[in-house]
Amino acid sequence: MSSLPADCLSIIFKYFHNDLTTLYSCLLVNTLWCSTIIPILWSNPWKYHYELLPNGYLSTDHKRSTQVEIQSLLLLRTLSACFSNDSKRFLRNYGICINFGPPFFNYAKYCRSLNTYDIDYMLRKAQKNHHCFYTEDTRDFVGLEIYKLLFRQSSIITCLNISHQLSPIYSQIWLFHGVASCFSTLKEFSCYEPYAIDLNLFYCISDFSSNIRKLSINSKIYIHYDEGLIDLIQNQSNLNYLSLTNISCGLWLKIADAFISGHAISLTHLYLKSFDTCFPVFGISELRNLRSLIITCHEIDWSGIADACFPFLEILEFGRYFPSMLILASLISKTNKMLKRIYISNYQCMDPENSTLFFRAIIDFCPNLRYLSASFNYITDETIENISRMLDSCHHLEGLSLRAQDSSQDSYDNRSLDGDILFNLFIDHAPNTLCNIKFDYSEDGSETALKFSYTAIKSFLINWEKQKRLKFGLSMVIEVSDMHTHEIHAIEDMFCEYRVKGVLETCKLIPKSPLIFSIRPEDWQRIIHDDFT
Repeated sequence: MSSLPADCLSIIFKYFHNDLTTLYSCLLVNTLWCSTIIPILWSNPWKYHYELLPNGYLSTDHKRSTQVEIQSLLLLRTLSACFSNDSKRFLRNYGICINFGPPFFNYAKYCRSLNTYDIDYMLRKAQKNHHCFYTEDTRDFVGLEIYKLLFRQSSIITCLNISHQLSPIYSQIWLFHGVASCFSTLKEFSCYEPYAIDLNLFYCISDFSSNIRKLSINSKIYIHYDEGLIDLIQNQSNLNYLSLTNISCGLWLKIADAFISGHAISLTHLYLKSFDTCFPVFGISELRNLRSLIITCHEIDWSGIADACFPFLEILEFGRYFPSMLILASLISKTNKMLKRIYISNYQCMDPENSTLFFRAIIDFCPNLRYLSASFNYITDETIENISRMLDSCHHLEGLSLRAQDSSQDSYDNRSLDGDILFNLFIDHAPNTLCNIKFDYSEDGSETALKFSYTAIKSFLINWEKQKRLKFGLSMVIEVSDMHTHEIHAIEDMFCEYRVKGVLETCKLIPKSPLIFSIRPEDWQRIIHDDFT
């Protein structure tokens, strides 16, 4: 690789944009590699405040807070070193001395992402550690110079995240010199708590950019300046991804009218979340090119998608409430066998009689399904048979999450076999691709109706190992109320044993009653979403 030109090296290194260890190692090889990697690292320097897992996701380990603060201070130091002499003189008037030597690179030049929360976090941590400045006022002056630096040096900003109320000193950053040029290249724009930000925000972004592809609006309360948001949506020429959280029914109807006229063809990903009752899904049926449809609302009027057809749909998710089995089966049958993920919230459960329609649609129309999550009131013989047929027909299935909420009419002893029967199903019918199994529990933490015996779990792991299947993740609830202490320890030891053998992924035990043995749980809700961002 040492003889490859810089353009080729850049293409290769971009595949490792989340692998900091590899990039840092390559950066030290020679000058050419260093100058090629620096623009990649600094295209979005804010994300490196956190530890990235091998799969690119953020770690949730709170013990790393100290290291995060150190990284923030180092980032601030580097940006401060890039300040112009005029900026340093301006700050010196307020008692802030920047005495760092000139940097090896003009790092700000490579920044393509702007995140107001991360900049504010960096400044607050610096103030907390008495680094360069001591008061809130002087902290804001440093923030002002950082924004000026980024807008002056970086001619291209492709990602903008405004996620909190800005300091009054730079509350209208879109009026800064050079902003119009920087924001003209925006591809992604997300705004959290827009009610706390200047009301002209959406109008200004609309004037600067007409090529936003990903738009996310998340507000803790309903926003009341509909016209600016609608103007922003209408002005985009190729909007692909739209995420709206905490919107009212009235605003959604206006937005639906806006994008039906201009974005019915381009929009491929739609996420809606609302706490309004009887939320209408008006207009969604017109979006025939959707690849992902995610709706999380309290109560929904599903009539708007009763006859919808989404021939390219790959992700279908319903949080809280889902449509009737007839509508759901109809949606699945009209996806041209493209569906890869179906997620039905465990907030609402299917009746065994209705679930047959659901499974029949999956068996007939989802040969490429990779992940399925569904909840049932209780498990019956017919449900078991449907799951068996589904496992036989979905040859690419990688993850399966099942939950039974209520008990069946059988005795407790018969109920306890539910989980054991499912384990036997996986041994006999699971495709070779299956590597994530989850026996879920309710959103409020109440117990699952699925019961598992130590013997069945042990037998399952032994058979899985004998068949030399893929190393897999297993997440399940173990009811401990009727278990002796030695039985609980035996289950713990068994999971650890098969983790060491390589049958299970890393084991994480969450102390809770009922006990939750969770192996690779954080992967479950994040599966394949990266493909759609």
